[in-house]
Amino acid sequence: MVTMSGIWDSTADVLRGRGAILTRIAVPALFLPAVVRDGWTILSGAPSAPTVMVGGVIGFAALLLMIWGQLAVVSVASDPDVDAGDAARQAGRRFLPALGVYAIAGLVVGMLAVPLIVALVASHIDFAALGRGESPAIPAGIVGFAGLYLLALVVVGLFVGARLFLLNPVIVNERSGIRAFARSWFLTRGLTWRIVGVTLLFVIVLSVATAASQAVLGIVTSLLLGNSGAVAARFVTAIVSAAFASIYMVVVSVFTAQLYVTVSGRRAADVFA
Repeated sequence: MVTMSGIWDSTADVLRGRGAILTRIAVPALFLPAVVRDGWTILSGAPSAPTVMVGGVIGFAALLLMIWGQLAVVSVASDPDVDAGDAARQAGRRFLPALGVYAIAGLVVGMLAVPLIVALVASHIDFAALGRGESPAIPAGIVGFAGLYLLALVVVGLFVGARLFLLNPVIVNERSGIRAFARSWFLTRGLTWRIVGVTLLFVIVLSVATAASQAVLGIVTSLLLGNSGAVAARFVTAIVSAAFASIYMVVVSVFTAQLYVTVSGRRAADVFA
């Protein structure tokens, strides 16, 4: 029987035993892209067409690098014989299939937002007022529909997200593309709500740790630099957020890899056979 505590024990073993390799991947592929992306937003000053365009390019490049980094982490966590070089090559080979899978998932998510957008447009909401930062009048019926629809999306999103929790390990270890959706769905049968619980726990721990660290560092930076250090304080908190987010991505990626190895019945030595 698969237990989340057993998977977590395996995850902790991998983090302890392969921490150096994981760090060599996470720092350049997960942490630094987030720092550069958020740093540009903070340090570029008032938004303008050029800065927004550059920010978009940086953000997209950071996203691509982070996807590659997570694939590399999964590769390391799936097989004890894989080193950093092997993981980089494996992630490179599976990068385009992963992009295709994520593009399909993003398209589906975008389509789910269409009913809400149609309802807002049909209610003749003043979108110009929204652009000015004002709160336009919204009919009560639309508010009720939007609330129920968003609630349904959250519930469905948690369920589907849990069933697709093993997408990355399947993409990496089984060299799958679109078939990864069906394979992940099959492997997570009977584990849905346990995966939801673990995911929510990860998110809560990350949120609390990040918020506490940001608050402390923000206060310290403000005391040291005063009002003139507002930008520096924001940049420091962005670095802290990037660090915690990187740790989160590594832990979750290792966890998914260990869960995959367990539920798929594949021995570590067979993963890249």
